[in-house]
Amino acid sequence: MKLTATIMGLLALASIGAAQDAKPLQAPPSPELTVATIAVPTIQCGMCVKSITKAVSAVDGVASAEVKLDEKTTTVKFDATKTDLKKLEKTIADIGYDANDTKRDPKAYEDLSPCCKMDE
Repeated sequence: MKLTATIMGLLALASIGAAQDAKPLQAPPSPELTVATIAVPTIQCGMCVKSITKAVSAVDGVASAEVKLDEKTTTVKFDATKTDLKKLEKTIADIGYDANDTKRDPKAYEDLSPCCKMDE
């Protein structure tokens, strides 16, 4: 019994010493974010801004998305290890808007609200 208590005490002291020698855990460094500005020439209104912001923000790796109606641009900050410019452009095109040289999906465009369609 005394031997068991002695061993338990030594183990407790050893673990305390090990804990004091251990380095504190550090969060892994955050990745560098890539910033890209995408031309979205077919946006027309605030609903377009909301739709693009929502779609792009849902892409894994996107830290932020800002759509400027007056400039017809979308600025995206993203982790390039998780996504890339082509995927972001395709995301925008898939919901019905041109994105740089990526043309909008015609079916998605037809499904947009009338205020989001260009006068053609």
